[in-house]
Amino acid sequence: MKSFTQHRKAFGVAATTIAIAIGGVVGFAITTANAGAPTVQIEQGDKVDFPKNARGETYGSAMEVRTPADEPDLIRSVGDDGKIGYLKKADLDQGTPKSPEEAIQMQNARKDGAGRVLKLYAEDGTTVISQRTVGKAAP
Repeated sequence: MKSFTQHRKAFGVAATTIAIAIGGVVGFAITTANAGAPTVQIEQGDKVDFPKNARGETYGSAMEVRTPADEPDLIRSVGDDGKIGYLKKADLDQGTPKSPEEAIQMQNARKDGAGRVLKLYAEDGTTVISQRTVGKAAP
């Protein structure tokens, strides 16, 4: 019969093995989700130098900028169906109220918290690959 200490050691080894396996799977999932995404180096105080598509539009993640003014033309996003693509900054900005009164009007105009459905584009900025609902009320 094994002692309590032997069982505790076996449990510790098993728990560590499981934790390492889960960490590997999560790390792989994050890496694959970002596979193919352009990487951008940012130095403190510098603006991000995003890559450009054939139409001259910048594209990348809004997480890499310090202010909304520095966001790329096409902002990396995940569609309602899980596809990874880009939302047009101009489409996102159309939903920004210019005054508190306009914000209230916009809020009242939404039906049951449905949000706005925006097109999700490939990095070329013209090919629609999916859609993304923004401003949707939480269930």
